[in-house]
Amino acid sequence: MDVIELELKKYLSTTFYDPTPDRFTPDEPPVSERQIPLFYSCEKCSGKLFFSKNDFERFFRKKNSNLSVEDHVSFDDYIKLQSYLESNKFQQHLNSLDFYCPNCNQATMFLFLGDPYLHHGTFGFWIKHLLILKSS
Repeated sequence: MDVIELELKKYLSTTFYDPTPDRFTPDEPPVSERQIPLFYSCEKCSGKLFFSKNDFERFFRKKNSNLSVEDHVSFDDYIKLQSYLESNKFQQHLNSLDFYCPNCNQATMFLFLGDPYLHHGTFGFWIKHLLILKSS
């Protein structure tokens, strides 16, 4: 199994959620009602998975993983070998959200920055890297 980094724009509808912008027009929904249009298109099966702000908030500064121990170790080993990821992990406090695609079972990991102190304590995030575990 090999860990591969994917191009963010090719597989994600957006890479960030920033709740701080104010309403500039009356028809724009208030921050509390905004939904993020974040979906991931699986590299292997092209299945679409939707994520909410709460999915990222749950994994902010947590050590939880949805992956098997072996798959999680594969990602950790890859990150340790990539100096730019390893230094970012500690310097920028990268967090990870990982999962298996429900359609094809491919292991996937988002490495993201989170900020719970944006506009009035509303959580925001920025996905920095997208990794998959692919059979060789």
